[in-house]
Parts: sequence; C-alpha cells; structure tokens
Amino acid sequence: MAKAKVLLVDDSPFVLAMLSALLQSEGYEVITAQDGLTAIELTYTENPDIILLDVMMPKMNGYQVARLLKFEEQTKHIPIIIFTSKDKPIDRFWGLQTGADAYLVKEEEHDKLLKTIELLLKKRPTISHTGISLERPSYLDILIKTNDLLDRKLYEATIINRITELGKKIPEISAAVKGVFKHVEELLPYEIAALFLAEQEKSRFFILTKSKISEEMVQKISKHCKDFLEKEKDMDFPDPEITVFESGSEEIKDSQNTYFALFSSEGGIYTLFFFYGEAVAKLGQSEKEILNLILEHASIILENAYLYEKIRLKSITDELTGLYNRRYFLERLEMEWERAKRYKRPISLLLLDIDYFKKINDTYGHLAGDRVLRTLGKIVSEHMRRSEIAGRYGGEEFAILAPETDAESAVKLGERLRKTIENYSFPINGYINLTISIGVADAIGVNSVTEFIQRADNALYKAKEAGRNRVVKWEEDKKC
Repeated sequence: MAKAKVLLVDDSPFVLAMLSALLQSEGYEVITAQDGLTAIELTYTENPDIILLDVMMPKMNGYQVARLLKFEEQTKHIPIIIFTSKDKPIDRFWGLQTGADAYLVKEEEHDKLLKTIELLLKKRPTISHTGISLERPSYLDILIKTNDLLDRKLYEATIINRITELGKKIPEISAAVKGVFKHVEELLPYEIAALFLAEQEKSRFFILTKSKISEEMVQKISKHCKDFLEKEKDMDFPDPEITVFESGSEEIKDSQNTYFALFSSEGGIYTLFFFYGEAVAKLGQSEKEILNLILEHASIILENAYLYEKIRLKSITDELTGLYNRRYFLERLEMEWERAKRYKRPISLLLLDIDYFKKINDTYGHLAGDRVLRTLGKIVSEHMRRSEIAGRYGGEEFAILAPETDAESAVKLGERLRKTIENYSFPINGYINLTISIGVADAIGVNSVTEFIQRADNALYKAKEAGRNRVVKWEEDKKC
C-alpha cells in the first residue's frame, strides 16, 4: 500500500533532491515546490497529506504560507513541519505561532524527521478531499487571502493591546469590566453584555446595558448565566453579588439571540461572558473566532482585577464582622469629610456600642461574643444605603458614615437600627436579646475629623449615661 503524499518546499534544488530521495526511499510520494506561492497552489491541487516547509523562500516565506494554510478551513487539517536552518529561539517561537505542527532544524538527524512525519500522519484526522477546490488559485486570490489574514491579525493585536493596557491602568474590577466591554462593543454592538465571575465560595455578576433594564430581567439573566456555568462544569456556585451598569430610559428590546463564552483558570476561577441582542445573530464564524480570542485574553485581565480586589478587600475588611476595619474606615472618613466641606454638603457620623457586651463574654464565653459581633455586622450591612460606609471601630463599637445626610436623617437611621437589634433574637444558649446605644453627629461647624469623631463619641457617652438602648444627637447648646 502506497504511503502518504508529501509536499516538500525549499528554494534549494540540492535540498529538494536530497530530501526527495530520502522520503521516496521510505515509500512516500513526493511533490516539490521552490517558493511559497507554488506551495499554496500545489496544496489546493495535489491535496498533500503533510507539508515540509522551509522558511526563507522567494515570493512568500514559510511563516506566511503556514499561517495562510492553517487559517483556511479547507487546508488547516494538513500537518505542517517547518524544516529550516534557522535555529534561534525566536525563530522557533514564530514558527510555532503560525500554527505549524512541528519545528525541526535541518542539521538534526534525518531519523528525527522521519519519526516526526510518521507521528503527525498518525494524528492527522481523516478528511475527505471533496471540499477542496481543484481549481488552481491565482496569485491575486492568494494575495487577497494573505492581506485579509494580515488585517485580521492586526485587528486582533490592536484590540488585545488595548485590553492589555486596560489591565495595566485599571486594577479595580468594575472599571475593568466596563473598559473590556467598551472595546468588545467595537466588534459586537450588543444590547446587553454580562460577566459572571465565579469561584466555589463566591461569585460576582456584572451586567451592562445602554437601555433601561428591570430588576426582573437582571435576575433572569443572572440565573441564566449561573445555570449555564453549573451545567457546563457540573458544579454548584453561590448566588452572585450583582452590579448593574445602565444608561438611557428606553426599555431593553426582547431578543432570543444570546452568545456565551466560558474560560477557566488553574486557580478555579471561571469567567463566563454573555451577550444579548440582534447583533449576536449576525456574527459570522470568523468574527466569533476573533471575539473568542479577544475574550480569552480579556478573561485573564478580569481575573487579575478580581483577585486584586479580593486581596485588597481582605486588607481593609474586619475578618470577624465583614465590615471595613478601623484603619480603612478612618481613611474614608477623612476623604468624605473633606469632600463635604469642599462642596458644602451635609454628612453625619454614627457611633454605636453594644450595651453590657462584657456580660455576654463573661456569661457565655468569647466565642459566643464573636457570634454576636458577626451577626451585628451583618445586620448593620443590611440596613445601610449604598452610599453609606460602615466599619468596626473597635471591640464591640461600630461606626457608620452617612454622606449627603443631615443629623435628623441620621437619627432616623440610628432608630431603625436600634429597634431592629432590640427585637432580634441572637442564637446564643438558646436565644438572647441585646440592645445598642448610638451617638449621632453632623459636621456643621466642625474644624477637623478629630472633632467630628469626638462629637459622635460624646453623644454615644450621653446615650449610655441616659440609660442605654437609645439614640442621642450631639447638640452645641447641650455640649454633648
């Protein structure tokens, strides 16, 4: 039985003669070409089973030939060995970047060449040649295909470079997500874009739209993405923390056209992209390949931003309560106080303390006390508006900063929180009830952050002194 057909491409007649004799002695059928253009023509007309390709050749070099043949649907299955005298690491790198299946240096033993040919032929899928045109392509056809390929590579490189620069400049996850989707929109003008970032213990969901989107639709798409990921990975993931970016007042148009792209890292982070809208249906195969390449690169940038945020949050968060730690809370207090002073906007500070907390530790133990603090931190988080900032100020003392809030409104916030705690049953030794005292101060007439804190602290002292389980506002005439 005749062996496979080998297309041998080299501009040296001596090399062609020597390698032809070697291959023919092994039973291979050999056809030859002395330039890249002829090699492409023969690939279409002769249907070789494998190609041996030199790099330095007239008309088209070996790298260009390999890229073009590996890009074309009709020829990408044909194994290509770049067989050259160029042996520097950079040559090997670029050779394999073309999509070539192997890179061999001519000075290596011929046995290695024959073994590589045999191995690649065994791996080669069985492909019918009926899909390959027997019409010899013209030089113009090949030139057009080459230029199209170069344009595509230039487009990919441009978008990827932009996303890479984005990763250098924007470590914050929300800004990174918006930046990535801004660049993706140049290729795919979506109506909705979403990102589901997930680990087994935590997940985040970001959704972007230039139209108005209902909470119901946000939840629907979030669940759609979560279900898709769980089905693909056969794993359960927690419900995500959801962030919505929207603009405009028009309702989003309904569309059945959706597109998913899923990537994962060795660290167990899954990055799922979701696109929704009429433009999705118009994506061609070539555009999908470019999109997936861009998204694969973007997934690395977004994963890095996610990990950066995760590490940063750990450094500024109180481990027990999940609220900000004292150091970071004071940094934010300084920033928000300066902003309020500059723009003459109201700002209030609440300091709260658990009444008789020492008795809890003494009676039930410190682990029970920790459970109380952890639960209280969760309740405080649930009662805050998005603009408010909460932190564990120290021990059993908590602080809430309320920008754009006057003292009266801050007192109402404090009262809601106080009543919630008073009516809450903490699961300690069965159940116990606790109370809190709260001091409230605004920044009217305040000359420093220290004075601002002192006012709230004085008001908290008055609340304790007056019998606890109450909210007291600092007042100038009473000198709280």
